[in-house]
Amino acid sequence: MAIVLWGFVTIAENPPETREVQVQVLLVNIPDGLMLLRKSPDTARITVRGLRRIVREIKPGEIQLLGDLSGLSAGEHKVSLVAEPSRVGVDVVNMSIREAQVTLDKLTEVVLPVVVKTKGRPAEGYVISSPQVRPAEAKVRGPDSLLADVHHIVAHVDVSGTSSSMEVNAQLRAVNERGEARGGIRVDPVEGTVTIPVTKAPSRTVRIEPRVGSPPEGFYVAAVRVEPPEVTVSGEAAVLERLARVPTKRINISDLRGTRTYTTEVDLPTGIRPVTSGTITVTVTVAPGRTRTNTGEPSAETVTETPANEEDDSATETEGPTVTPAPPGPRTAPRGSETPSAPPSTPARRVPPQSP
Repeated sequence: MAIVLWGFVTIAENPPETREVQVQVLLVNIPDGLMLLRKSPDTARITVRGLRRIVREIKPGEIQLLGDLSGLSAGEHKVSLVAEPSRVGVDVVNMSIREAQVTLDKLTEVVLPVVVKTKGRPAEGYVISSPQVRPAEAKVRGPDSLLADVHHIVAHVDVSGTSSSMEVNAQLRAVNERGEARGGIRVDPVEGTVTIPVTKAPSRTVRIEPRVGSPPEGFYVAAVRVEPPEVTVSGEAAVLERLARVPTKRINISDLRGTRTYTTEVDLPTGIRPVTSGTITVTVTVAPGRTRTNTGEPSAETVTETPANEEDDSATETEGPTVTPAPPGPRTAPRGSETPSAPPSTPARRVPPQSP
């Protein structure tokens, strides 16, 4: 009688209760030579029943939802799931799913080259030389279908502001041909040692060549002036050797009437940068009354300026373009004479008299 009474009191104070728990789907016994590529779903809802005190204390990790992959081959499969509570006195009364969709793929390993990619720029006046990385190659292990898209291994190093050679450990990542990281792949080793030589950059002072577009119809470029006329640049020695001048960004003067000063910057080739920063101004003057015979871009070295209050019958436009004054009015040839078919500057060819 006492035992029955004790049981009645216990149940009254700690009655049975159900509870829903979100648990992870676990797949076990993956066959050798294969690896899990995908599974769906990742989680499921499990309804358990037991005494209230026990059920309320259950944690998601105390219930396993298992799928056995033994004996499966590469490809897609449906796998039955079994829920196993670890606590005594807890029963599974419902599962939101009873099967999982899984994809197995062949496990492949390849060796790929390691490429160093630098980010940022070294300190002003310094350049980096070809980086070296150890190891030069790394092993990549993963599903055959994912490895087909892997092109090489990359080590990213930030060189921003550095003024001395550096040696750093960098994480190795598998990327495709476009440089995009590929997940689901293991790289061995996970890090590489990168050495980057940083040296004082060679420099050179070169002329600045303004690039000016076409003026409005009926106008010509009378003068172009650039300040400062030169700029000191630094960078790769091989590029500097071939560099005699640098152009500015193209300046649009299609709506210019008179004189205007434009703020611009130099258009430097890859691997070259200015040693000092500063504003570059280009002052352009256009004048009416001339006919453009061709088009082009003015150059500071060929532009001539016409002094104020002084007429000039010729003006030079840069980089090939020339300005030709309007031709004078028609001339009347003397009576009895013929107008030569060749330009006046071309001497007439004499024809020897015919023998009778």
